[in-house]
Amino acid sequence: LNEDMVASSTLTTDQGKIYKPSTWEGDPPIGHHRKGILKFNSINPKPKFIVLKIENVGGIAERSFKWIF
Repeated sequence: LNEDMVASSTLTTDQGKIYKPSTWEGDPPIGHHRKGILKFNSINPKPKFIVLKIENVGGIAERSFKWIF
């Protein structure tokens, strides 16, 4: 997994606003398993839900994760 996590990721709110991460704090782009933290700026007002999309990592076109508040 040698992709740039900041370039590959977006966060979308229930209102359709798209945010790019500000930083990746974690494993460097080597190895099969990577762990770390994608950091985003604060989202105001608080959305009803957010969707994290990670594109073109590990041969998968898109991975999508949704959190409902």
